[in-house]
Amino acid sequence: MADKGRIFVSYASERRDLAEPIALALRSRGYTVFFDRDDLPAGQTYHDQIAAAMDASDLLVFLISPESVDKGRYTVSEVRLARKKWRTPQGRVLPIMVAPTPMEEIPAFLREVSFLETEGNLVADAGMEVDALFETIRKTEGRRRAGGLLRLGAGALVVAAVAGLGVVFGPQLAERFGLTEGAEDAPEERQLVRTPRLGLEFYQDGAPAPIEFIRDEDGPRDLIIATLERAPFEIRISDIHWDGPADDEPALKIAFSDTPDIFDYVRFYQDEQDTRMFSFGSAMAVTAFGDGTLLSAHETFDAAEPYYAHNVISEGRFNASGPGYRGVYVSSLEHRFDGADFLAGAEAVYLAFHLDMDGSDRDWENPPNLTPIEVELVELRFED
Repeated sequence: MADKGRIFVSYASERRDLAEPIALALRSRGYTVFFDRDDLPAGQTYHDQIAAAMDASDLLVFLISPESVDKGRYTVSEVRLARKKWRTPQGRVLPIMVAPTPMEEIPAFLREVSFLETEGNLVADAGMEVDALFETIRKTEGRRRAGGLLRLGAGALVVAAVAGLGVVFGPQLAERFGLTEGAEDAPEERQLVRTPRLGLEFYQDGAPAPIEFIRDEDGPRDLIIATLERAPFEIRISDIHWDGPADDEPALKIAFSDTPDIFDYVRFYQDEQDTRMFSFGSAMAVTAFGDGTLLSAHETFDAAEPYYAHNVISEGRFNASGPGYRGVYVSSLEHRFDGADFLAGAEAVYLAFHLDMDGSDRDWENPPNLTPIEVELVELRFED
């Protein structure tokens, strides 16, 4: 039977008696199901394998019970991985109420969609609901293909008319990603409002900037291009990254440069310490002491030991910037060493974003590996 899609089933161990028949039924319907954590292969850390399984999935089935939403359980971390992967749970997350659970204890990301509650056959109803969700996914992807877009892998959009992307992304990045110039009639549908993994938006004068997306088929370095006027702007972050208003806010780590060589220093699937721009203790002043200035992350990329670090936006540095959003105001982009104003002079700058959701729970002795679902690479282009 052909693989109809990939499903991640998240449940508390106390509810395995309910989760197992659901997983078996979904497999019998032709889906690939990640279900039993005991079957994880050796060779990577537990968290990395779970993150990789989530990143490869098309749908999350989450069994809601008091145990699964307890903040000390790994199932809550799996919800966090899901919200890093999908900016909205609509069409991608199926919460199933398997035991009475106080609504206020359920993560906000899950509360954004309707729960499946049934007094009939739970397994059969779950299977039919999953079939309906995948039918919607297939129809959505079909419309994107018809408009010139393809979906490669879970949650990734890529422009079908690849030959035309050199014009959109500039010759330097076109050459870097093996693209060519010359195609015409690029489809309008490839423009996004927010970035596909972290849900970032770039705003000026109360309106979002157009965003283009390109899938790196040879590795994990997907690329995003946002076009702005040469003026201050906002970086907005969706509230789906917070479980509630009283929760600690995640840290947004931002490193930027005037060259795309910065992307070569992002080391995926390795200890975060190996990507020095995102490592612990490498942070520069928080947006230049809070005045909205981001500082360049490097002195030179030609040196054997380049200096680079990141700006950190966290806690009170996140400002409410619109309904349902939090963000940071960027007044200028300056070189850390000579004060060069990139916002005033450069045609483009290159940013690496890392949304650190687990800073307060970090195991400082054993930092996790950096995965693509936590990072986005952005070319910020300026129009005069």
